[in-house]
Amino acid sequence: MPNQLRIALAGSGGVVRRYRGTYRHLPGVQVVATIDVNEQEARQAAAELGAGRASTDFADALRDDVDAVVISTPNHLHAEHAVAAFDAGKHVLLQKPMARTAAECDTILAAQRRSGRQLGVYMNLLDHPLFRDMRRLVSDDPNLIGQVMRPQPVFAGGKMRGFRVYPGANRQAFARIGLRAGDLVTAINGTPLDDKDRAQEIFSTLNSSTDARVTVTRNGRQQELVLNIAQIAGEAEQLGNGGDGMMPPDQSPAEPPSGEQ
Repeated sequence: MPNQLRIALAGSGGVVRRYRGTYRHLPGVQVVATIDVNEQEARQAAAELGAGRASTDFADALRDDVDAVVISTPNHLHAEHAVAAFDAGKHVLLQKPMARTAAECDTILAAQRRSGRQLGVYMNLLDHPLFRDMRRLVSDDPNLIGQVMRPQPVFAGGKMRGFRVYPGANRQAFARIGLRAGDLVTAINGTPLDDKDRAQEIFSTLNSSTDARVTVTRNGRQQELVLNIAQIAGEAEQLGNGGDGMMPPDQSPAEPPSGEQ
């Protein structure tokens, strides 16, 4: 590999505008190509980053003067583009989500293993203190959080929006709450979850409450739900952790909006 890591940005507009300038200042990194379906966006990114070429064709990311491809194309193209990059001998950095399905992720991993190149996935908040606190809360607390639901902090535009919730160890108990997998909880008992320094503390009050009023955003619509915490905790204890992992028909995941982190 040359002294500088030569990269191509596959997907140069949209949310990439917020951070693409970072690559210009990374030591040992040179942007040699910017690719986007919008030719004007690709040209603007190339001018901003000092790239030698701008293109609307992904194949330009696979040329010999590229060592690594940063893939920020639409989600449905992640697997196709990542496999093509690995097959061309490139390292790959993928914008999240890695792919649409576990099967597509496996396809990407198989291509990476064949190529012997490196794979990275954008997880820019993985080491954020709030995420560490929530992981600790889920793993250490045997009550509602962790057993029944798994919260994930959500940021958009640099601001905290709340917690997106998914089933915890006991999926059957989660199904009885009234929440759906992927719901965005934005407030608990009227207190907004938009302060990253207090959000974990506020969310953890669910473990010590007998009931709670939560505000959720589901598929773009806001709803108020009342959770009977005492009943849920009792059902979770009775059901144990031996659920079959299946989600009932009305528990189809809510769709998260684009731009979240």
